Amino acid sequence: MNGTNSTATTLSCKVQKQQPTVVQNKQLNHPRITTMAALDIERCELECEINNFGHRTYLNGRDRLIVRRGQPFTITLHLRSGQFQPGVTTFSFVAETGPCPCESAGTKAEFSLSGAVDLNQWSAAVSCHSGNSVSLSICSPPDARIGRYSLTMTQGGSTRLGDFILLFNPWCPGDSVYMEDEEELKEYVLTQDGLIFRGTEKHITHCAWNFGQFEPGILDACLQLLDMNPKYLSNADQDCSKRNDPIYVSRVVSAMVSNTLNTRDGE
Repeated sequence: MNGTNSTATTLSCKVQKQQPTVVQNKQLNHPRITTMAALDIERCELECEINNFGHRTYLNGRDRLIVRRGQPFTITLHLRSGQFQPGVTTFSFVAETGPCPCESAGTKAEFSLSGAVDLNQWSAAVSCHSGNSVSLSICSPPDARIGRYSLTMTQGGSTRLGDFILLFNPWCPGDSVYMEDEEELKEYVLTQDGLIFRGTEKHITHCAWNFGQFEPGILDACLQLLDMNPKYLSNADQDCSKRNDPIYVSRVVSAMVSNTLNTRDGE
């Protein structure tokens, strides 16, 4: 993977000493003290091309991380020095969205490294490690708030790993937008063009229509549109906390479109 198809976040995280860990010496029957050092991270690779392809978001671009909720994605930490030690090295993560992230509102999640990812909640696990690199699998719950996220790793201090966009996931059975039929998924989610029908009850015609949903800038425009809706402008925190519900998101966008049409009709 070259630099143009991936996002590498350069980090300047120095080694930080954590609290000593007590290890029992069975032969001498007394504890000995070992000191754990935080990972000295040189950079974080968000594996954009691989993740976007696996999450079926590659049509939106491959130069940034765009993933779907309820489905794991992979990032790789490149270490400046030292190695990851299973059972010894430990750290946690913080994923945040919205202007004032809050755990009670569902716009902030703190989760620790575990043995395996849990598809029903924010979770992280080591998928592989070798030499000076550690690959992590991270998963969001199927009812997570959609939008722009920042991802931070904490290990005494905090290290910003990068940003990503989280979308609804119609391929995830736990997501309320789930669709079982693969052909319908291709038609309703991945199709770039189709037909529109118009006319009267007894005379209906159709014509080709380019949806343009994967054109450059369209995803950003959609996210910006959400941040311009009256509910967001009135109470941004409350609006972002409801973005786990596709019905709420649809109604917000529909209201904005209807208001625009009504304004034009009145002119």
